[in-house]
Amino acid sequence: MDAQGTLHLFWREGSGETNVEYAQMKAGGKWVRQKLSLSEAANESWHVFSGGNKLMRNPMGQACLAAFGTNYQTGELALLVRCHDGTSWRDTQKLSTIGCAFAFAPDGQLRVLNAEQLSENKEVMDCSFTIDYNGGYHALWWTNEPTAGVLYRFSADNGESWSAAEKLADEYSLPDLQPDAQGHLYYWTKSAYRRWVPTKGWEAPVDVRPYVDFRRYGIEEIKRLVPAADGRLRVLGGGTGMGSSGIYYFEQLSDEKWSVPILVSQNGINADLVIDAKGVAHIAFDEWGNIYYVAVR
Repeated sequence: MDAQGTLHLFWREGSGETNVEYAQMKAGGKWVRQKLSLSEAANESWHVFSGGNKLMRNPMGQACLAAFGTNYQTGELALLVRCHDGTSWRDTQKLSTIGCAFAFAPDGQLRVLNAEQLSENKEVMDCSFTIDYNGGYHALWWTNEPTAGVLYRFSADNGESWSAAEKLADEYSLPDLQPDAQGHLYYWTKSAYRRWVPTKGWEAPVDVRPYVDFRRYGIEEIKRLVPAADGRLRVLGGGTGMGSSGIYYFEQLSDEKWSVPILVSQNGINADLVIDAKGVAHIAFDEWGNIYYVAVR
């Protein structure tokens, strides 16, 4: 969702640029689909790495699509980006740099994170990169060496130096961080979340299951966790396979109280969530290969 309150939805049907789909919600709730590709940049043809597209919001409040790619003619590697100016999508721009992840800095520039900055001589998988409101760099990655886990490092000097690697979880989970309006960051595993506070770092994990009965609803994992403007968490939970427990939505009402889960889709699996300025939850999900949208007020 951009600063104007416009919803932008991006998804992939298979692999390759030809299977990229994009839709935008116009006034009155009407969805309009259009072609959106990164493969044309500066009159050159590019191959965008499969699965690497990321739709995000820059500090100016614009929706942007970015991904790493390679030039078909020259083999040049670069980060490709297109942003929506509030009326239409601008031309693709390229940054002649590549790494394992990228993020917008407070000045509006994209910064790229290299795997070598995180872990020497160890495999870095599913790398994630977030820059907070103060310009702090936060890196997450999944590795099997020396032991499996999700690791975290922080840099206060634009990546020149990093804190020692800290393990946030032993089990695999999506290496992603969600910021709130108060300057905190949130990370989640299958059934718990952790909060990062600027003055003290990572707080202890909080298991959601004592407050939400996962077993009763067949919820196997947290699929998406997003803080609302008031700092309270909104969550999508569900099963790990198509046709299992579906997708449920629930909210944090206080530190130790959560709402009863609402069934969003009986057969959905992949899902995403954003919260608007009025606290309305906007949910998109995949059900048997079709993309659906629902709002929870």
